[in-house]
Amino acid sequence: MAQYITKVKQVTALYPNLNEENAAIVAKHLHLKRRKKSKVVTEPKTESFKTRLTERELSKLQNYAVKKGISASQVFRNYIRRLPNDEDVAAR
Repeated sequence: MAQYITKVKQVTALYPNLNEENAAIVAKHLHLKRRKKSKVVTEPKTESFKTRLTERELSKLQNYAVKKGISASQVFRNYIRRLPNDEDVAAR
């Protein structure tokens, strides 16, 4: 249990805007992520997308990502995957 508490403190030090509950979620996710070895092969990510967000939008995105246990980038990628394909858009 002491190891887990240390991780929460480390997460809080890295992300001072997170409250203790969200820091615990992140620490737990990092602990679980380290134990799992994924065999999923993904294509390399070579492109980037830059956007400007308000403080509120960024906070909303970060909080959602923390609650889901994923990165903010992964939230964007998941959203993009749900968008219709080019063929679907052209048919409309």
